[in-house]
Amino acid sequence: MPPHPAGRGPEPIKVAHYDRIARQWETVTGHHGGPFKREVLNAFLLDLMPPFPGLRILELGAGNGYFAPWAVRKRGGEAPARWAITDVSARLVEIARRDHFLEGAEYLVLDAARAYPFESGSFDLVLATMLFNEMPTPRLARALTSVRRVLIDGGALLATFLHPRFVRDLDRRGKLRPPGRGDRLPTLPGPKGLRLPVVPRSEEEIEGLLSRSGFRFTGHDLAAGARVLHDRPGLRHAGGIPVALVFDARKP
Repeated sequence: MPPHPAGRGPEPIKVAHYDRIARQWETVTGHHGGPFKREVLNAFLLDLMPPFPGLRILELGAGNGYFAPWAVRKRGGEAPARWAITDVSARLVEIARRDHFLEGAEYLVLDAARAYPFESGSFDLVLATMLFNEMPTPRLARALTSVRRVLIDGGALLATFLHPRFVRDLDRRGKLRPPGRGDRLPTLPGPKGLRLPVVPRSEEEIEGLLSRSGFRFTGHDLAAGARVLHDRPGLRHAGGIPVALVFDARKP
């Protein structure tokens, strides 16, 4: 099925939230992604990524685009053969291109739940960091189908979710806010007073979606370390509950 023309498709896309907070998101995220990503997640994801020479990467929900140039610096300046940096927010894509530019990368506005403008088997690796936990299940299922299509056989999806146990703990402590007027999802407290959308779901539900989409996977629990707790003391209330769940999912 060909990609939907811009502004058309099976359902409206709500991008106003991230367009509205784009500048604030850039301030919070910076060049490392905030305390948890800076101290824990970035290095973990990079360790899971194959050597860069010849590698073709699609990054979904890249936000301000900090990760790609950071990863290339950490790999000694050796860039992959292709890195497509995408987000549903045109303002965030503009910030990524302007403030976190990676030479040779592609910068595209892309809704991860719609048809992708790429040929089948175009990529060896897909990154989706803290994106899928914001997508209602029908949209997530479509996104996983599209990801599987553009991956080569044996290719990998590295998908990071807010850990379901962490989200349940926030809900238990009254930190999840029900959808407000014009919102479709609950929100949780983010850095610097930001509210971020989330779809509460169990580990079993996520694993079921990955399995039904044809992926074989391994999950990894990631907790906040001491340096993260120093910068984000509010996380201490989680009592050691993992903050993120990373799936290394493979297309057979």
